[in-house]
Amino acid sequence: MARAVDRDRYRLLFDTTPCYITVQDPRFRIVEYNRRFEDDFGPPGRRCCYEVYKGRAEVCDECPVARVFEDGEPHQSEEMVITRSGETRFVWVHAAPLLDPEGRVKEVMEVSTDITELKELQSRMASVGRLVASLAHTVKGIVMSLDGGIYVMNTGFEKDRDEMVRKGWEIVQRNIGRVTTLVLDMLQYAREREPVVTPVDLEVLVREVTELFAEKFRRSGVECRVEAGELVEIEADEHGLHSLLVSLLENAVDACHWDVDRDEHRITVRLRHDPAAHEVELSVEDDGIGMDQETVNRLFTPMFSTKRGGGTGLGLLVARKIAGEHGGRIEVDSTPGRGSTFTVRLPVRRRRTGAEGDADLGPGPGGP
Repeated sequence: MARAVDRDRYRLLFDTTPCYITVQDPRFRIVEYNRRFEDDFGPPGRRCCYEVYKGRAEVCDECPVARVFEDGEPHQSEEMVITRSGETRFVWVHAAPLLDPEGRVKEVMEVSTDITELKELQSRMASVGRLVASLAHTVKGIVMSLDGGIYVMNTGFEKDRDEMVRKGWEIVQRNIGRVTTLVLDMLQYAREREPVVTPVDLEVLVREVTELFAEKFRRSGVECRVEAGELVEIEADEHGLHSLLVSLLENAVDACHWDVDRDEHRITVRLRHDPAAHEVELSVEDDGIGMDQETVNRLFTPMFSTKRGGGTGLGLLVARKIAGEHGGRIEVDSTPGRGSTFTVRLPVRRRRTGAEGDADLGPGPGGP
């Protein structure tokens, strides 16, 4: 009776331990497992651990269980496994021998602790380190440019040459603008906030923002056209969408500016309502220098810029962050020498959760 009680107590401990626990035979078949393992990976049916954990057809190259069977000593390793729902998890594995009466390794117990959150934290900290280093490099470049502009201005004052003063002042103004953009992008990127949602007429917003760019378009030889179909009001943060569109237009103007093969360029801002998907599409298309696929893949990497030293590397990250806050997404299509199109897809009506209840993404206020 006492032995049965002890067995039940150990089984309870086995099942409630917040780790994946398996017992494997010399062929790596799982002969015992705890409840946490079954919840995430399902009953193994005496399959091998490498099949269940990784979908492999053969034993892993650096298998800690295999090493225990070889030398009878405990072994540890860090592994990546895939749950039956398709989630990737990182685990710290401790494998220890279970001996028979003669002291030989009969089976191996493997205890795997989920360290996914720790790995994600490490990744974020590494990203912060890279971001800080990139910011320091960017700020250093701006400061050096400011010093150069001030030197040119002072030289112009000393020699009474107005053209040098103007040139130096232009350099100073340009770099003050870079500092301002960098600080605003950093604040927008770092700030965690819920969008302040109001009904927004997207066409009115687009025309207001493009009007702000009128002088920049003129100086860059860019014609900007707005094409709007039949739209509805959407539920959105007007300030956030304003910042998003500014980032996309600045990107488009710069892409045209760096295309030295033509003196004139065109940017087209298109708006479209997709009733079937309950979405609106806002696209910014330019006929500038375009990008290859490798560049497109790196666009949303912190501090990566296509602006040849003149960008902060945060503008498109801010744009994607704002789109995500609205439950939307950004898609990019680009061809070197032919231009790029950034398409933002936004739900007409924001999905509500919790106390508000789940609302479907139907037509917005002012829709049919």
